[in-house]
Amino acid sequence: SDVCSSDLRDYRLDKKLRSGSYGVVYTTFHKNSHEEFAVKVIDRTKLKEKDDAATFREINIMKDLVGVKNIVRLVDVYIIPETFYIVQFYAKGGDVFDRLAKRVSYSEMDARGLGLILINTLREMHAMKICHRDMKPENLLLKSAYDDSSILLADFGFAKYVPEEGLKTRCGTPAFVAPEILVGKRYNTQADMWSVGCLIVSISKY
Repeated sequence: SDVCSSDLRDYRLDKKLRSGSYGVVYTTFHKNSHEEFAVKVIDRTKLKEKDDAATFREINIMKDLVGVKNIVRLVDVYIIPETFYIVQFYAKGGDVFDRLAKRVSYSEMDARGLGLILINTLREMHAMKICHRDMKPENLLLKSAYDDSSILLADFGFAKYVPEEGLKTRCGTPAFVAPEILVGKRYNTQADMWSVGCLIVSISKY
């Protein structure tokens, strides 16, 4: 694996980026390399057993995706009885949802470039039989504050390996979720492609 094995003490927490029911995300600096990363800090004492198991699943999927381009790269993981520390690449441009809100217009060429990256990224993921299951603008991060199309796919909390019989859990965001999920049918990685279509259409309208 390309996930490095620094000691947790090698990192210094900096500013809080956001918080949610899952935990808190901070920027963090590696004390030796001085590189800046993002770290998700999750309080395990507040998690139900199934949510704790889901976090392990998310971590394992991110480890498997380390070599895939345009994925938010997992850098380090520390697991202690009370806390998960998940160190990731820090996408300094924020998410596509916020960027769209700030822009006067978003051209079809911009949407085309973003869509191409997304489709190529999913081609690799789907070849590994991994379904993301929560494709939406908030989960597309931008590497830079000055580039609208260099995106990274993030948040693998709903991601899962697709078994032979398909998946059946209803999950995702209503505006982007595939109809087979909504009606309770078995589904596979193709469900992500419906969401990509919804994403490209919604982005092109700006």
